[in-house]
Amino acid sequence: MKIAFQSFARLLLLALALTPAVSMAGFSIQNGQLVDNNGVPFVMRGINYPYTWFQHQATQQDFAAMSATGANTVRIVLSTGGQWARVPGAQVSQVIQWAKDNRMIAVLEVHDSTGWSEQASAVPISNAVAYWTSADIRAAINGQENFVIINIANEPFGNNTSANYVPDTTAAIQALRTAGLTHTIMIDAANWGQDWSNTMRDNAMPLWNADSRRNLLFSVHMYEVYQTPAPIIAYMQAFDDLGLPLVIGEFGPQNNGQPVDVETVFAQAQQRGNGYIGWSWSGNSSGGVALDMVENFSTTFTAWGNRIVNGTNGIRATSVRATVFPDVGDSLVVSPASLSFGSGASSSPVTVTANVGWTVTDDQTWLSVAPASGTSNGSFNVSATANTGTMNRSGTVTVTGGGITRQIAVTQAGQGGSTGSVTATGMVTSSSGWFTEEQLRLSNTANITALSITITVQRTTGVSAAGQYNTVGGTILQSNSSTATAITYVFSLNSGQTLTPANNRTFAVQMGGNGTVHPTAGDTYSVTGTAGGQPFTLNGTF
Repeated sequence: MKIAFQSFARLLLLALALTPAVSMAGFSIQNGQLVDNNGVPFVMRGINYPYTWFQHQATQQDFAAMSATGANTVRIVLSTGGQWARVPGAQVSQVIQWAKDNRMIAVLEVHDSTGWSEQASAVPISNAVAYWTSADIRAAINGQENFVIINIANEPFGNNTSANYVPDTTAAIQALRTAGLTHTIMIDAANWGQDWSNTMRDNAMPLWNADSRRNLLFSVHMYEVYQTPAPIIAYMQAFDDLGLPLVIGEFGPQNNGQPVDVETVFAQAQQRGNGYIGWSWSGNSSGGVALDMVENFSTTFTAWGNRIVNGTNGIRATSVRATVFPDVGDSLVVSPASLSFGSGASSSPVTVTANVGWTVTDDQTWLSVAPASGTSNGSFNVSATANTGTMNRSGTVTVTGGGITRQIAVTQAGQGGSTGSVTATGMVTSSSGWFTEEQLRLSNTANITALSITITVQRTTGVSAAGQYNTVGGTILQSNSSTATAITYVFSLNSGQTLTPANNRTFAVQMGGNGTVHPTAGDTYSVTGTAGGQPFTLNGTF
C-alpha cells in the first residue's frame, strides 16, 4: 500500500507539473524532486554561511574554500533589519555572484524571524515577506531563478506558535507568488525548524497546494530531536510517501549539549536522494563551537568539517554540481579580487581554486608574480616594489586557464599617504544607489600605541548610516553620529592597547541609499595616533 500510494502521489505531481498554467523557469519540482532549469535532478550537498554577522570576513575567499570541498550549495544568512542590520540589495547581488562564480546554488534566508514568538526579539514571517518583495531585493533576485532558491525565513516559529504555522506560512507563500516571484521557495519547519510536533509534515500537502506554482521545498532542521535512527527515518519516509521534496536545511553533530545521529542523516539522505546543508562554516559562539566546520574562518577543518566533507556519504563523495553553470567542466576562481598595498615594498598571497592549469601575468613594471603558473588548486604571491612617488598607483594581475580569465585589481599608496611607519589608503569597495561601503586600510611597521580614525561622509540625497566594522576586533571602540549634512564614523584604540606591525587592517563604514548613487569623492578620513613613540597624522579622501 505504501508503494502504491507513493507512486500515485508522484504521478499526481507529474500531472500538476505539466499543467500549462504553471510554467517552470529556473528550478522546479518534478515528480517530487528538485530539478534545475535543464530538467536535471539536483541534490543539495551544501554548507550554511553566517554572512549577516560576519560581513567583515573574507566572504569571497570563504566561498572559494567551500566550493573546493565540492559543495554545490551555500545557504546564506541574511537579515531584514528586524533583529540585525538590514542586508541591502547590492550586497545580496554580490553574494549571489560569489556563489555563481564558485558554481554553488545560493539558498537565501533571513534570520530575524528565528523562534518567533517564543524568542522575544524575533519578528513574524510577514517581515521576511516584506524584505523579499522590497524594490532593492527584487532587483537583486529577479532573473536569478536558475541560481537562487528563496528560503522565506529561518525557523520562523518557536515551540509556542504551532497554531500559527500553517496559516502564516500559507500567507507568506501566496504573498510572494502574488508579488510575482517565480523562484523555488523553501519553507522551514515548525518548532525552531525541528518539527517535533510534525506540524509541517502533517500539513505538507495543503502547504504544497497553497503554492500556485507547485514549486515548494520543505526543510527540516535535524538537531537534538533526532538523536536516534527512528525519528530520522520516519520523518524522511513520510515525505517519500507524500511524493514531496524534503531537504535537511540544517544539521550538525550536537545542539544544546545533546548529540545528533548525523550518521543516519547522511546515510538516509543519500539513500533517498534528499538534499542536506550542514551548519555551519564557522563563527559559532562558545556553546556551538562544535558546529564549526573550519577553525576561525580558515581552511583548517574541525572534526565536524572533516566528517561532512570527507566522510562516508559526505560532500566530497556525493556532491554533483547543478548543470546550469557555464563551463561546468572548467573552473577557475581567485581570491581576493583586489589588493591594496602601502607605499613600501609589499607582498600578498592569492588563492587559486581551479580544476585547470593556469598562468599569471601583470601589467606594471613595479608588480611581479611568483609562481607564474600552476595546475588545479594552489596560490601565488603578488609583490610590489616601494612607491617613491607621491601619488597612488594601480595595476592589474590577470589569471587565465581553461578559457576563463580572472583579474585582480592592485593599488599602492604613494608617499603622500604615509607618515613614517604608518600608511593609510582610502578605498570604495561597494557603490550603488542602495548601498555604499568605504574602507580605510591601515598598515604599520612600528607598534601603534594610540589611534583615532574619523571618517566623514557627506549626507547626499538619501544617504544614511547603515553600519561599520573593523578587522582588529575588541580592542577598537567604534561609534557613529549623524547631522543634516554629514555622518561621522569614529574608530579608536582602547587605552593601554597596542597594534603590532601588520598590513591592511580594515576600518569600514557602510551607508544605505534610496536609489541615488552617493558621490564618494567628498568623503574624507583623518587618522591620528602614536607609532614607534612618534605622533602621526594622515588625511585623505575616498
